[in-house]
Amino acid sequence: MKTSNIAECINGKLKLARKLPIIKFLEQARKLFGKWNCKNRERESYASTSLSRRFEGILQLNTSKSSRLKVSASSIDVYSVYDDGRKYIVCLDRRTCTCGRFQLDEITCEHTIAVLKSKH
Repeated sequence: MKTSNIAECINGKLKLARKLPIIKFLEQARKLFGKWNCKNRERESYASTSLSRRFEGILQLNTSKSSRLKVSASSIDVYSVYDDGRKYIVCLDRRTCTCGRFQLDEITCEHTIAVLKSKH
């Protein structure tokens, strides 16, 4: 039965488990949520989205530009990217690049793509 109220859905699924001792009830709830998460992850893995032509074009352009860049690791998440004498700092953990484009429009810039390529 589908419902818009998640609490009603959970209550319905755990109706029989409510008669169990608390530890066994919690175990049933844990199994239920694990099953739902697994099912949702599996469903999501088959879902695909397509970017608009504009954004797809930007990513392709940035990917082609990234091939001429030199990457040097500073730490696990921080990298220096060299482009014609200019130096850009990419932080993967914070999702930032000193060029500013990565943060501004949230489209992976050529510097970040170069770093990701270097990490395979």
